[in-house]
Amino acid sequence: MSDRSTITLMRQELARLNARVAELEARLGPETPTGGPITLRAILDEVSAEFGVPVPEILSPWREERLLPARHAAMALARRLTKLSTPQIGRAMRRDHTTVLAGIAAHERREATSPEIAARVRAVSQRLQRSMSDA
Repeated sequence: MSDRSTITLMRQELARLNARVAELEARLGPETPTGGPITLRAILDEVSAEFGVPVPEILSPWREERLLPARHAAMALARRLTKLSTPQIGRAMRRDHTTVLAGIAAHERREATSPEIAARVRAVSQRLQRSMSDA
């Protein structure tokens, strides 16, 4: 495959992802917390900022190793901090509930073996909880 073909395919995939992000944003709610319960959108935004992975990449079908810590952290935080079920989290993140369960388990293993990941996720959780109580 030529470089030009690869670039064309990547642009098409990016356009599909941008359309999907717009659809999910409508379903996830406002970007800025407005008080009340923590939203999946707020979790995705905070995880994105903390891990330096854009939300569209967290939600993408890509399975690159660099994306997994952020994606799995978002799944785990969504389960811990919201009333969403694993099927609901999966639908919002374009996965099924068994993938969400596996992602949460992978995150918990990563958290148990990496003090850095544990600290980063704790910081995200604290910011989310603080932003909800300040709103």
